[in-house]
Amino acid sequence: MSASHGGVGKFEQPWVEWRSRRYAIESVGRSTTDIAPDERVVLARHRVSQANLTDQIEDPAAGFLIWLEPN
Repeated sequence: MSASHGGVGKFEQPWVEWRSRRYAIESVGRSTTDIAPDERVVLARHRVSQANLTDQIEDPAAGFLIWLEPN
């Protein structure tokens, strides 16, 4: 396995300091899953929005996403 490129954010994000927020977290678990060789694999996704009356966090949302993508 090799990596030809990648990216890293360099700027502080305001959502880190929000006192009132909703969040949703997705990540790899303790079980195994078959993934097709041409499929993107999401390792971790943390979505954040300021607290409001809705239960859903709509995209695009603040937060971060870590994934592996086939070459």
